[in-house]
Amino acid sequence: MAFEYTEPLGNITSADAIMIMTVEGLYPVGIPITNFSVDQMADSDEHEYAQARMGVDGGLAAGFVPNAWNVTVSLEASSPSLKVMQQIAQAMATNRRTYEIGITLTIPSLKQVHMFKKGVLLSGKDMPGIRKTLEPTSWKFTFARYNQLGI
Repeated sequence: MAFEYTEPLGNITSADAIMIMTVEGLYPVGIPITNFSVDQMADSDEHEYAQARMGVDGGLAAGFVPNAWNVTVSLEASSPSLKVMQQIAQAMATNRRTYEIGITLTIPSLKQVHMFKKGVLLSGKDMPGIRKTLEPTSWKFTFARYNQLGI
């Protein structure tokens, strides 16, 4: 008897993912972020939800701890969105203040929308590495709020 696989093939493409960024005072309506690096569009750090410790008598104590969500966006050197990131960084340096940022990442293949709100730009690589070809740049953000929705 032949094995028959009955589950549908899973779709894990990121080719149709869409990122929109809002930046207080600079891009309040939202601007599409485009032309991501070859191997990575965005990545999030592992998120710590709780801390736990074991007492000397073997009892476990655990508690929820609030933590920020970190997201890194990777852009090709030729990305028009590189100018957006550079403008945010320049505005921060010129005005000596942060700007509230939001990112909405839609992933149609997973039927998910990831919404990051009340964030700031932490760091970025203003200039691409200059090699045989120009290297991608990466931009790290941290957010106070995160929500995932289905579409």
